[in-house]
Amino acid sequence: MPNTTHTSDQPITSTPDLPLVIELLQNQLDDLTATVRAQQAELTRQATRIADLERT
Repeated sequence: MPNTTHTSDQPITSTPDLPLVIELLQNQLDDLTATVRAQQAELTRQATRIADLERT
């Protein structure tokens, strides 16, 4: 009978739910993309404000 007890030096033999893993990773990528776009927009607004202040 095989040993089914998991220890740190034994690989986990169960197969992950690949479509679920892909969906979760895609959700994380979508969230990161939205965050980066929001930060880029904020940087653009701040750069415009700085340029306006420098002209005055």
